[in-house]
Amino acid sequence: HLTWYEFAAKNRVAHSTKKRLLIGIVDDEGDVTYYEIRWMRP
Repeated sequence: HLTWYEFAAKNRVAHSTKKRLLIGIVDDEGDVTYYEIRWMRP
């Protein structure tokens, strides 16, 4: 499990190193869904 605090920390590190954060979530059937997270400015 990933807390919001841990998620935000990982996202900050990715942003500060000019990388993108890729998170994979495994469902009950073993399928993986990937999400790419980037900073956005309004």
